[in-house]
Amino acid sequence: MHAHGMNMYVLSQGPGNYDGKTVIRPSNPMRRDVHLIQPFGHAVLQIDSTSAGVWAFHCHVAWHASAGFFSQMVFQPGQIIRDFTIPEKIGQTCREWDEFTRRVVPDQIDSGL
Repeated sequence: MHAHGMNMYVLSQGPGNYDGKTVIRPSNPMRRDVHLIQPFGHAVLQIDSTSAGVWAFHCHVAWHASAGFFSQMVFQPGQIIRDFTIPEKIGQTCREWDEFTRRVVPDQIDSGL
């Protein structure tokens, strides 16, 4: 898993479900921006939320992202609204893409990551 724009700290990892108790090195957790999660395992991550914005959190295996293993997390939404204005050119591009994809299904076989 990979988080854009922030630091992640591994608090727990292992096979199966998290037991709700185990924390690895609680006073000095491992800092990562990419972390491997074993099949049928778990990872408990602490994420710094100091960077306002909408940030991607996803798997780096392209077909996993294509299958939907991709999400976006919103950090400090009040600051985003207060400090950010979408440039008109970007807004227009988004409106044009929205209008286009209402008529045409894009032929896209992967996530583009």
